[in-house]
Amino acid sequence: MRTALKRLLPAAALCLLCACTPQLSAPTGATPSPAAPSPTREMEGGEVAVYTDWSQLGERERPEPVGSRWYEAYSGELVPREDYGPLIPYAGLRLADGWPAESGCLYGLMTLDGRVVTDPVYCKVSRPGARDENGRRFTLPLLVLVRADEAREGEKLYAVAAADGSWCTPFSYVAFTDSAHGLLLFGLESLSVMDAEGTILHTWTLDEMGLSQAQFDFILSDIRGGDGSGGHRRGEYMSLFWDDSFEQIQCLNLNTGQQELLSADAWAALNTPSLDIEWATAVPNAEWLYDSMLGQDAPALLFVMESGDTATTVTFYRQDGTPIPELTSYNVYSNEYRQVNLLSGIVEVLDWNTASYYDLDTLECIFRTYLSYEGD
Repeated sequence: MRTALKRLLPAAALCLLCACTPQLSAPTGATPSPAAPSPTREMEGGEVAVYTDWSQLGERERPEPVGSRWYEAYSGELVPREDYGPLIPYAGLRLADGWPAESGCLYGLMTLDGRVVTDPVYCKVSRPGARDENGRRFTLPLLVLVRADEAREGEKLYAVAAADGSWCTPFSYVAFTDSAHGLLLFGLESLSVMDAEGTILHTWTLDEMGLSQAQFDFILSDIRGGDGSGGHRRGEYMSLFWDDSFEQIQCLNLNTGQQELLSADAWAALNTPSLDIEWATAVPNAEWLYDSMLGQDAPALLFVMESGDTATTVTFYRQDGTPIPELTSYNVYSNEYRQVNLLSGIVEVLDWNTASYYDLDTLECIFRTYLSYEGD
């Protein structure tokens, strides 16, 4: 049985597998070199879908840009204001496949109608969240913005903003963890507790928490590594260290800032179980592509991978099983740069050197930009 966690991370898998060839809005004026004949496949009702293997195309052409800007001048930071509406990330610049962009791209922020609010200056933009008692993932009305730390090579800095851009913290944090209660934000020598709406409830120094710098650095290492025991929240407690027998755990009371010792049973009782649920789909053998901004209660996509003798096709469907032939991908192994994501009802189609964004309901392109990859 596929785990629920696996289904919450389809974009990561599709980054390597999904070579999407959008046919929603052809670039104006593009005159690619002749390609090999495109294979066809008969669909239900006799409709024939045509797929293009873009790996066979000649010189790439710059597509016609789509979208607009909120500010005429370059905008290297989020300027808080009340009238943006919900913001989503867009890929604006592709780098070599490494630091500081985890996905190989730098991201900016834009509105849901394709107006750029910030230029591509972030390594990553995400919506924090958690799971409810039924195992479904939901998100908080917050954005976590990530930048490279120029003072500390190989490290990151984090800021938190409202999902509608109405406020933003400074890039004062070096790590964070999320839960249904909100965020724990870690400075180099401090901890801040933020509630689910973005209010900072407490900020404590190392002395106030009774922690040495070495102990705090160990907790930061646990968080960055993703597999340690320190820095995780359950209820009103944050884990610090287990004893040698793993029968007791030293915790921080997040209301008082004081350390307390809990038994393993008491710590386990604070956890909301993550259920392994097989969510039914309208298409046999389909996988879910959930909305990474809005969680599992928002409209999603389904996709099916079919392997043939010479290529593998990824076919996309709406949640009710309606095919979306415009998003179908042929020969998915031809370009590891291509991926599909779903962001607040906007479909992101990321390619080698283009990032295109389509309204999920109408399939209208609201934004497209050239990624200026130096390898092109």
